[in-house]
Amino acid sequence: MLHEFAQDIVPLTNAPIVERLAERLRCPECLASPLTFYGDDSVDRNILDHGVLVCDACKACYPYEHGTLFLMPERPDGAGHTRRSGLFHRTASAIRPLLRVLCAWRRTGGPWSVERTPFLFDELSTGVPGGLTVVHFGTADRNDALDLAQQLKEQPSAGFVVAIDSSPTRLAAAVTRAQRMQLQDRVLWVLADARSVPLVDGTADRVTCVAGLNEYSEIRGVLSEVRRILGPKGRFHAAVVQRRIGPAGILQNVLRRASGLRVMGTAEWQALLSAHFEIEHQEARGPWLFARMK
Repeated sequence: MLHEFAQDIVPLTNAPIVERLAERLRCPECLASPLTFYGDDSVDRNILDHGVLVCDACKACYPYEHGTLFLMPERPDGAGHTRRSGLFHRTASAIRPLLRVLCAWRRTGGPWSVERTPFLFDELSTGVPGGLTVVHFGTADRNDALDLAQQLKEQPSAGFVVAIDSSPTRLAAAVTRAQRMQLQDRVLWVLADARSVPLVDGTADRVTCVAGLNEYSEIRGVLSEVRRILGPKGRFHAAVVQRRIGPAGILQNVLRRASGLRVMGTAEWQALLSAHFEIEHQEARGPWLFARMK
C-alpha cells in the first residue's frame, strides 16, 4: 500500500542519492566500479534509512546507515585532517570550525547570512543533465554543505551534494542538522579518506572546500584527487588561510604550532594550486585567499 502513495511522499532520507551515485562510486578495496546498492524492497526508497553497497568486482560490502555511506571501514594513518593528541587535539578541534566561520564572514559580510557561500561556486543553474553533482571536502564542522544543498534545492533540478569527511562523529552531527533543515534528500554524507576519494574519474561538476586545505596532512594528495574526480567542465572552489606578517603572523604561527594546521604565504598557495589547476580567479581579503579553478 505504501507504494501507492510514493509520489506524495516527501523524501525523508538520501537513499535515492545512493542509488543514483552507485554507478559512479569506486570500491576503496580494489578501485573497481560500479557498486550495487541493496536495500529492503518492501520499503519505499524515499524513507529507506539503511542498506548496503556491494562491489561488483571483489564483492566488498559497505554499509549505508541513517544518511551516511561508510566507505572507510578503518581509518588509516594520516587520513583526513591533521591530528594532534591531548591539548593540541582539543585546540585544533576548536580552531577549525572558527576558521570556516571567519572565511564565510570575510567573504559575505556576516557569518550567519543565508548568502554565506556564494563564493563557493557560481552558475548553479548550468543546465547539467540530471542536475549538478557537488563534492564538498571537510564538511561536517560547519554548515557549508547544507548551504550548498539549500541552494541546489531552490533550483529546478535534481542536483545534490556529496559531503566527504573522515570523522564519524562529525558526520553524525551533520546528519542531524540536515534533518532539522529538511535537506536530507539533497546531501549524501560519506565517510572516506580525502586522499583516495571513492568516486570514478570526472564525477563532479563542482568541488568545494572551505579552509579544509589548511587541515589536511597531505595537501598534494588531496588536490590530485580533486583533479581526478573533477569533470571536463568542472570547477574547484577553495578558501584557504594564508600567512600574514607582523602581529597577525605571530598569532597565526602560534595557532599553527598548537593545532597542526598548515598556513602558507600567497605565493606558496598559488604555486601549489597552479601545479594541479588553472586558476581562473582569485581574491585575497585579509588572511583569506579565495580561488576558482578548472
